[in-house]
Amino acid sequence: MCCCGTKNTAKTAGSVTDVVCGMQIDPESAAGKTEYQGTTYYFCGTCCKGSFDSNPAQYAQALVSNGN
Repeated sequence: MCCCGTKNTAKTAGSVTDVVCGMQIDPESAAGKTEYQGTTYYFCGTCCKGSFDSNPAQYAQALVSNGN
């Protein structure tokens, strides 16, 4: 399942950002996670995880470029 529906972009306590789509998610209920260069990334759905896993450097660099 992917986040193709309504995106929640409002930051709440304990939430993390899916770096692929920008959705705020609870890490405890994330659809997936990936460790990359010592950082854990969480995803709203398997399609976002798959996109990240196919090119993690692209998304990790975008996160750094955005000041996160």
